[in-house]
Amino acid sequence: MLMFLPLANLFLSWGIVSGAAIPPSTSSTQPSYTQEDQDFADLYGNSSIPVFELHSRLGTGVVPNVFRNVIGELVDLFRVHDHADVNRTLEFTSLLVDNNVTVAIHESMTEREALRKRALHLPYLAYHITLDGRNLGNWQNFVTTGYLFVTQGIAASPTNNGRNPYELILLVGQPYTSPAAGSIRFFTNRYLYKAVMGSSYYSLLDYVFMTLGRNSITTKIDTRIAAANQLSCFNAHSGLFANCYNIAAGTFQINSSLRPTIYGGISFIGTGYTFYSRAPYSARFSATLVGKGNLAL
Repeated sequence: MLMFLPLANLFLSWGIVSGAAIPPSTSSTQPSYTQEDQDFADLYGNSSIPVFELHSRLGTGVVPNVFRNVIGELVDLFRVHDHADVNRTLEFTSLLVDNNVTVAIHESMTEREALRKRALHLPYLAYHITLDGRNLGNWQNFVTTGYLFVTQGIAASPTNNGRNPYELILLVGQPYTSPAAGSIRFFTNRYLYKAVMGSSYYSLLDYVFMTLGRNSITTKIDTRIAAANQLSCFNAHSGLFANCYNIAAGTFQINSSLRPTIYGGISFIGTGYTFYSRAPYSARFSATLVGKGNLAL
């Protein structure tokens, strides 16, 4: 895991201003730049769009997005894959077009690189999350905050644990470089590593089972391949020499459908990287929608 330590200095810089826009196309093919797209972008004005800048080793450049109305495409895509709850899909897409929700434009590669590599374009909802790990059996109590990204599910993966209706990226603290109780990074698919590491990882590898309930989204770690999810880890306690525990088992439960405010809980077991040990991570959470955008990976 030493190879990942230099990359752990990556950090998020956030700026939020007023404005809203319809998310860009989710197609993995090259987008079409039309005058209508430009008129739409000009109407809202780039300076008025809230920007979530992701600092990666490729730099911090934020590139223009192509704005297109893809709500019908999203609904059709979700239905084609036989999601259990079409109403949940409509809730997801209604949040994407809600003009009261701020818009984030986020690109981890330059526009030219994204097109050359035919990157996936994933609409996402960004939540500010508060994790409360007090009196839940953790090695050290904690209350901490960060960001939870809920993206459209990635269609293809070589694992046989089923297609995920959504993908999750949880970014709380810096568990590698600044160990603190409650700090955690969690990715449901290896392809999502590119959100914080640039273009090093391209393989699709689904690390979880995900199921939809009537009013819940349950993510369960696939223990068969959890060890391969090396960027998903947490700190059980604070301190300069605190270990970063690989997430080896457990669940991430959202106890509601996707709405502007969501609640749930996390119950993970982690294993040590440098020597075998096991540590718990349990937390209740609440999260508030703070933005939306398109993730080009």
